[in-house]
Amino acid sequence: MEKLEEAGGTQVVGWNLAAMFQEAMEVAQELWRKSANERARLGEESMGDKVECEAEWCHWDALSKVLDATAKYIIICAH
Repeated sequence: MEKLEEAGGTQVVGWNLAAMFQEAMEVAQELWRKSANERARLGEESMGDKVECEAEWCHWDALSKVLDATAKYIIICAH
């Protein structure tokens, strides 16, 4: 979940993973596997830039796409 500061409070945005059905979890796992298998593997010789690039891909690209396709997006705020 990501927290965004708004005037007057904090807003939390993300996905409702607790409400995912088993079928959606299986679809999410399969989408993740397909996406990850298309990427180059990091090795012991991998340097900072390559590692950082892969971490960014995992978080922003792949994970977001999988969760957008399989989980309900939520926004929680104090209002």
